[in-house]
Amino acid sequence: MKLSTRIFALAFVNLLLLAAVFIGFAHYQFHLNLTSILVAPAEDRVRDVARSVASDIAQTQTANRTSIMARYAATYGVDFYLFDNNGPQLAGKPVQLPPGVRRELTVSPPVDLRPPFGREGARPASGPPPPRADAPPPRTARPPLEDPPPPHRDPPPPFARGDRPPPPEDDGFRPVTPADQRGPGAQDFGPLPDGRGPGRGFGPPPPPRRGPPPLTPSAGTGAYPRSANRRLGRFGQLGASGEVGQRGAPRQPGPRPSAANAGYQTTQRSEAGLYWALTRIPVIDPANLDGDVVHGTLIMAAPSFWGTPLFFDFKPFLGALAAVIAVFLLCWLPFIRGLTRSISRLTANTGRIAQGDFENHLPEHRSDEIGQLSVTINRMARRLSGFVTGQKRFLGDIAHELSAPIARIQFALGILDQRASENQRETVDDLHEEMRHMSGLVEELLSFSKAGLDAGGATLKSIEIEPVARRVANRETSGGVEILIDIPEALTCVAEPRLLSRALSNLVRNAVRHAGAGGPITLSARRLDDRVVISVSDCGPGLPPEELDRVFTPFYRLDASRNRDTGGSGLGLAIVKSCVEASGGTVVCHNLEPHGLSVDITLKAAS
Repeated sequence: MKLSTRIFALAFVNLLLLAAVFIGFAHYQFHLNLTSILVAPAEDRVRDVARSVASDIAQTQTANRTSIMARYAATYGVDFYLFDNNGPQLAGKPVQLPPGVRRELTVSPPVDLRPPFGREGARPASGPPPPRADAPPPRTARPPLEDPPPPHRDPPPPFARGDRPPPPEDDGFRPVTPADQRGPGAQDFGPLPDGRGPGRGFGPPPPPRRGPPPLTPSAGTGAYPRSANRRLGRFGQLGASGEVGQRGAPRQPGPRPSAANAGYQTTQRSEAGLYWALTRIPVIDPANLDGDVVHGTLIMAAPSFWGTPLFFDFKPFLGALAAVIAVFLLCWLPFIRGLTRSISRLTANTGRIAQGDFENHLPEHRSDEIGQLSVTINRMARRLSGFVTGQKRFLGDIAHELSAPIARIQFALGILDQRASENQRETVDDLHEEMRHMSGLVEELLSFSKAGLDAGGATLKSIEIEPVARRVANRETSGGVEILIDIPEALTCVAEPRLLSRALSNLVRNAVRHAGAGGPITLSARRLDDRVVISVSDCGPGLPPEELDRVFTPFYRLDASRNRDTGGSGLGLAIVKSCVEASGGTVVCHNLEPHGLSVDITLKAAS
C-alpha cells in the first residue's frame, strides 16, 4: 500500500473517531443520538404536510376528502389516510391497519405543553399552567365565609319622572372617586380623546371584539375560501360563531379542544413491511363550523424510511458530507502531496546513487526531518563519490606503475628465450604465459579505471547502433561461434561511441567464452518510448538468481577458487557497467527460459 493511501486512511479513521467522540458527547450531554438527528427533520416535514392537509380539509366538502388524500399521495409518493381517533376511516383508500398502528391510533395522545398561539415557549393566555408531575397534591380550599345578611330597610318612596332622587342616607361610607384613586394632589386632565373618563382605565369598557362573519361556500364551486385556515390555530379552537380564539382576546363561546390536542403530535414506526407516520390533526367540517372539532389522525405509509424524500431527505447530508470532504482535502491533500513528493524524490535519488550516479543532489530548502535527511543523503553521495573515484584512480595508478616493470620483464624474457637451452625452454614458456596474463590484467585495470574516470568528461552524441554491433561481431568471432544481429538500421541512441563499442565487445567476448558451444549469440535492439534497449543473449546455462546483481562487481567471479581456466580477472562486466554509466545508461542481466542469459543495456533514444 502506498504511503499516501495509508496517510489518507489514517486521517479518515481519525475523522471517524472524532465524529464518534462528538456523537457520544452530544448523547451524554444533550441526550442526542443518531436516530433523533435523522427522525427530527422527518417529523417537521410530516407535521408541515399535516397542517397543509388539515387546511385543505377545512375548505373542502366531506365527499371530496379522498381526492385530497390522492392528490397528496401523488405529490409526495406516500399513501395518505385520514382516520378518526376512535378508529373509523374518514378519507383515503380503504386500508387494514396493522395492530401496532391501530394501537397508536386509538391511544390518547400526550399532552402538548406548547402554546396553541404565539411564539414557542409562551404560556397560554387563559388558564393556569398544567401541574408538574413531581408537584405535591393541591390543598383542599376552605369554603368561603358567608357575609351576614344586610339589615332590613324600607324601600325608598317613589319619585316622579324628572325629579332628582333623594340623597342616600349617610351610613359612613362614600363611593371612591377617580381623584381618590390617583392620590392626593393629582391633577385632573379631563376626559381622554377617545371619550373615556379621566385617566387610563376609566370610563365605559370598549365594545367587545367580533370576528368575521361565518364562512359560506362559493356558489359556483361549493368550496370554502382559504380564510378558513385562520380558524385552525394550532388545533382549531373553533368557537360557536366560527372565529378562532386569539391570544389575549376574550374567549368566544363554543367547544374548546382539550390540552392533549394542543399540537400536531407525530409518531413514526415500522410495521408490516411499511413505514408509518401518524399525526394528530383537527378535522373541521366547513359545512358545520359551529359543531365540535373531530380529533383525527393523518396516517402516511411508505415502503421504507430511507427511500422516501418526505421522511429522509439525503440532500442536506450529501451537502454536509461534501463540505467535510472538501475541508478534509484542503487540510490534508497539500500536506500529503508534499510529503509523498519529497519521499519519491528521495527514493529516486538514492536509487541513482545505488547505480553509481553521485552527481544528482537533493534540494535542501526544507527545515524539517525530510530536509535533514536530504542533507544527509547529499553528504553521503559526495563521500561515496570520493571513495569510488579514489578507488578507480588508485587502481589506474597501480596499473600504470605496473605497466613499465611488466614491459621490462617481457623484454628480458625475450632475450632469455633466445639464449635458453632445450632443458630451460619449458620454464621460459611458463614465464611468458604468466607475464601475458599479468599484462592482460593490467590492461583491464587501466580500462576499468579510465572508463570510470572518463564518465564525467565523456562526449555523448547520436550514433547508429547497427554498424557498431556489426564491427564488434566481426572482431570477436572466433572458433566457429555464430553471432546473429537483429537491429533495425535506422535505430539510434545517445552514447559515447568508443565506450559503447568497448561494452559490447566485453559482452560478446564473455558470451563466446562461457556459452559459445551452447548455440548462437544474438545482438538485438529495440526502442521503448524514449529509451533504447540493446541485448546480448546466449544459449548457455545462465547464472544462479542470487548472483545476477553481483556479476557487475569488480573482481567478482562465480568460481570462488578463481581458477584461471574457469574465468578471467572478473573485471569484464565491471568495465561494461562503467562504460554504460559513462554514456548515461544502465545495464542489467536476467536468465532466459528454458536456458540462457541476456544482458540488457538501456540508453537514451536519439531524437
